[in-house]
Amino acid sequence: MGVKQKVSGIYAFFQFDFKEGRFIVTTGKTEDKEEREKSYQTTNANITFDYFKPVKINFLSTEERKFQKNLHKSGLKYWKNSKEQFVVGTTKEDMLQAENLILENLEKVKTRSRGVKGIDYKRITLADNDGNVFDEPIEVDIRDERKKCFFYPGEDAMIINKAGQGEKHRMVPTWHILEGKKLKPLSKPIYVPISNKAYDLWRLKEANFKMIFKNEKQKNGKENII
Repeated sequence: MGVKQKVSGIYAFFQFDFKEGRFIVTTGKTEDKEEREKSYQTTNANITFDYFKPVKINFLSTEERKFQKNLHKSGLKYWKNSKEQFVVGTTKEDMLQAENLILENLEKVKTRSRGVKGIDYKRITLADNDGNVFDEPIEVDIRDERKKCFFYPGEDAMIINKAGQGEKHRMVPTWHILEGKKLKPLSKPIYVPISNKAYDLWRLKEANFKMIFKNEKQKNGKENII
């Protein structure tokens, strides 16, 4: 049996906190609505998303942050130290007010980018990137399959040729990776995807490093002559 096509998007659902005696709303993003609901159902089998808006994968991270910030600006207070959960209140009226804010701000969520005239973003496939086979051929948007920036998660990797079928992404070497907030050195460099935003900073870093190396080399050379 084939697999169903995954649905990505932004979600929100209500919960009741018995310790505090009030309702809260949990928000987030997912690349697979069905699997994300199942993960929540391990703590409460009745959890389903009360509100869900399909959003293309390459917009999930930025639109999730905007959605959550807009909810906060609209008047919902953060729950404890979470930026994904918000205090609703204790009454039905509180929930109705929160619902209006959720629907209003979900309406603002951007679902996909506008296509550029002359570029074909569609392709037909029988399987997803993990090799799972669908029941029938489906049409996918290659923008959803673009590599993500190693340095700015959520940002699309920089395209170095014509966008569309056969597009390629810029890769740069790194000698370290982050584990939590610590830098872990690698035995040899690996090549990782980089976005336009990060590439300018990466170029500056490389230029500064070369200048420091050049100055040190000149300095050492003069010292050796003396």
